[in-house]
Amino acid sequence: GGVVGLFVARWGLDLLLAISPVDVGAFDHLTLSYPVLAFTAGVSILTAVICGFAPAFEGSRADVQEALKDGARQVGGGLRGKRLRHAFVIAEVALAVVLLVGAGLMLRTFASLQRVDTGLDTSNVITMRVSLPARKYDDSKALRFFQDAARRVAAIPGVQSAGIVSYLPFAGLGAATRVTVVGQPPRPPGQDLTTDVTVCDNGYFQALRIPLLKGRLFTEREMREKANVVIINETMARQHFAGQDPIGQRVVINM
Repeated sequence: GGVVGLFVARWGLDLLLAISPVDVGAFDHLTLSYPVLAFTAGVSILTAVICGFAPAFEGSRADVQEALKDGARQVGGGLRGKRLRHAFVIAEVALAVVLLVGAGLMLRTFASLQRVDTGLDTSNVITMRVSLPARKYDDSKALRFFQDAARRVAAIPGVQSAGIVSYLPFAGLGAATRVTVVGQPPRPPGQDLTTDVTVCDNGYFQALRIPLLKGRLFTEREMREKANVVIINETMARQHFAGQDPIGQRVVINM
């Protein structure tokens, strides 16, 4: 059972990754945990030993005369053996119910995740990570490199759009940064406003088909000169600019 479970876990992980609704590198790091596998193997061996040893130990303590007397009335061991078998059956049913409930909840959660609207469309999208040596590329050179790379990729036949971004969404990476909204009263201690901050160009929104609900995207001059202009999502506008027009407001990003 342990060996079969190992193969099911390995193939099941590949299956979950293959049908994942988000394919932007968020799950590249997921692998089977060797400490967990070692623990599972130990539990499997211990379970097999206990399940085999308990009946043998009980049988070695049986009274032959009592067993012969009971044999005339029933098949199998005596009252103690029957209680032991009943205990095993109850334990097996209880564990099976726990496993079935856990599996059902996991499947329901996975089905719910399949229906989550992430706000982006990753179909027919390919991503790649590029790291530049800091000693050779300062901020200005790195910006020119990535802008040139995006233009060259966008010129490839069949490519609809290409963009650059500092952190891919749902990749487990980001810059959780404290943000202050200018004009709003100071927040209580420990309740600072934090949000993920990423650097991107207009091609990023087009490549992932992220709709613009209001306002505008960056201008070429703003992207070239790294102007202090930000684009926020609907959640931030709703939570922190309730009853106000977020366009034209100012925030301080504590980088």
